[in-house]
Amino acid sequence: MVLMNFHAHLFKTEIIGYVSGYIINTLNSPENRKILIIQDANICRGLDDINVDRTKTVELDPESAREQYRKIEERNQDLLGWYHSHPRFDVNPSHIDVANHDNMQTMFNQENKPFVGVIVGTYSSIIDHKSSFTSLLK
Repeated sequence: MVLMNFHAHLFKTEIIGYVSGYIINTLNSPENRKILIIQDANICRGLDDINVDRTKTVELDPESAREQYRKIEERNQDLLGWYHSHPRFDVNPSHIDVANHDNMQTMFNQENKPFVGVIVGTYSSIIDHKSSFTSLLK
């Protein structure tokens, strides 16, 4: 969480990256629960599009995404999800965030696995800084 927060505070625009680590199956629980150990925040570049307000949206650069995914695999980690920031508004997920989350979960064939989406709040005066993180978990 520290690296995601630091990354978000380096920019006044939205940032994006992957969350990686390990999934531990708890065989002794009746629900066969899984424990996620988030080990790394993997910083990705956003696409530079002059027609987009980067304080309100970010699109993942495909080349950067492939590079970071390769690094996750090289470390023998699992892709656990993704993160991005809301630098100018609250950290509640928008309908676009929910759609992006579903698309990423499908793209990485994670439908039957836990998949986390973290939104980091930064500079907005309307953000309650006691709760400047939120997450989507499916």
